[in-house]
This record gives sequence, structure tokens and C-alpha cells, in this order.
Amino acid sequence: MVYNKFNVFHWHITDDQSWPFVSQKFPQLTEKGAFSSDHVYTPDDVQDIIEHARLRGIRTIPEFDTPGHVAALGRAFPEFLTDCYNGSIAGQAIYGVHAEREILDPTKEEVYKFMNEFLKEVKNIFKYESYIHLGMDEVYPACWMSNPNIQNFLKENNMSNGTDLMTYYSKQILKLMKSIGGKSMVWQDIWDDGVKLPSDTVIEIWKDTSLLSNSPSWSYYLSKATSEGYDAVLAAPFYLNMISYGKYNTPESVMNLEFFKWYNIDLFENFTGDNIARQRLIGGEAALWAEFIDGTNSLSRLWPRVSAVAC
Repeated sequence: MVYNKFNVFHWHITDDQSWPFVSQKFPQLTEKGAFSSDHVYTPDDVQDIIEHARLRGIRTIPEFDTPGHVAALGRAFPEFLTDCYNGSIAGQAIYGVHAEREILDPTKEEVYKFMNEFLKEVKNIFKYESYIHLGMDEVYPACWMSNPNIQNFLKENNMSNGTDLMTYYSKQILKLMKSIGGKSMVWQDIWDDGVKLPSDTVIEIWKDTSLLSNSPSWSYYLSKATSEGYDAVLAAPFYLNMISYGKYNTPESVMNLEFFKWYNIDLFENFTGDNIARQRLIGGEAALWAEFIDGTNSLSRLWPRVSAVAC
């Protein structure tokens, strides 16, 4: 990373599949939520990574994604999750690729007590870093809306839909972050869905027509977020896990390879904001997700392809 002038390591450390981050306050998270006891990051491991990066001028920003992407957390704290309903039947996987219980229940006070203690622990561990990435992407409100207990909560609190509930959840979590002296980053989904965020929240842009056929372009989202006064990080054009198919045996076809596209991207292509909005783009990010990689090919999928992003 340092040879290529990358200066931030965004560590997406937990997800539905596993919770490998060892919490000393909540050891059951890895005891029940990790893929295996051998596949965990101990406190010493985490400090080694932070220090290794720091000595090379690289910041380490951890991400603990909620209220979605928490199926692994739910193996330790099943009472924190929302039961999705199919009619009157609880625990139904009615959303295709999504499980029957994988989203936090924002109506439960114990969820916020847990998040308060956990985020305090994380902030103490990542003491050199002011930002924590809170995720808040790919939440499926239909599960919330199918749950009768949540429906009652919404009525009692003058709310009507999933966006209202997400606003309720995010306000409390962002308030917790501020109370412990931390700054917040989020994926764009929560802002994109109309949730009003504090002006000092950093929004990470990941959606684009190339990734989601029904989505506007990343330049649209970037222009909109920065024009609304938010600092932004742009990841949408730089998804390293996207795989090219076909033959590349002519000069014209070779130019369609991902790394040529990454190298030639103009971050302000079709940008509609003013000069002040331009200054709110604080960085770009190359994202490597694991749909097509594991320990056997992660390095070859990352290097040297990502060098084109840095240039």
C-alpha cells in the first residue's frame, strides 16, 4: 500500500458470515459468531495491524456494519435480531438471498446498550483514528415492516415506514459516536433513502449503473452528496472484485480491461457541483469484496491491478 501511496486501510472486519473481531467486553461474539476459533483477530493481532500500518503512514479505519449484515452477531445475541414474518409465521426467509433473522431490531433498548459499550471498546482500541465506519447499507425494511412488534412500535411513536425506523436507529448510533469522541462514516444507502444525517458524517459512494442496473451513475451521487454539504469518499468505480470476461487479443479490447478504465477515470466526470462541493471529495477507495476470492487468489486479484487506481 505504501509503495502505491495508499494511506487508508478500510477494514470491513465483520459481516453476516463471520464475526472474527475478538471483543474483550463481549467474547461471545467470536465464540459463537466467528467462522472458527482459528479464524479470529485477537487484540494483539489488531494492534499489530494498526501499528504496522501506522509506521507506514497508513490510517486504519474499522467498519462494524449495522443494523444489517449482522447475522454472525445474532449467533451470539439472537435476542437483538428482528424476526421476519411471512403473514403470521415468524422466522421466514422471504427475501431470496436474505436470512430470516439478519437485521437488528431498532426498537429494543438493549441493542443500544450493547452498541454503546461495544463502540467505546472499538474507539479505545483504534485510539489513533477519529473515524469509525458504521456501515448502514443494504438494510431491508420489508423485514421490519413484516414484524407485528415493530409495527406497533411505529404506531406508538408516530412513525410509518422503514425509513422512519432507520432514522430513529441512525440518530441514536451517531449520537453515541459523538459522545465517545468519534466521527462517523457510512455507506451511501442511508442517505440515499432520505435519512437526514449530521453534516459532519462522511458518505461513501458505492452505487453506480455498472453495479446496479437501476441506479444512477456514481457522478450523480457524488455531485448530490457533496452539494448537500457532506464530505464524500468514492468507491463506486473501483470495485476490484468485478471480473472481466471475454478475449482480450486486440488493442481495442485490451483497453476495456478494468485497470485501464480505473487508470483513466476522471473523478469529476459529469460533476455538477460547484468548486466548494468539489473540495468535499476527500478521497477514493478501491474495494475488494470476497465473492470470487479466498486465500488462494486474494493477492493476485489485488496486486498489481489496484496500482492503476492509485495512479
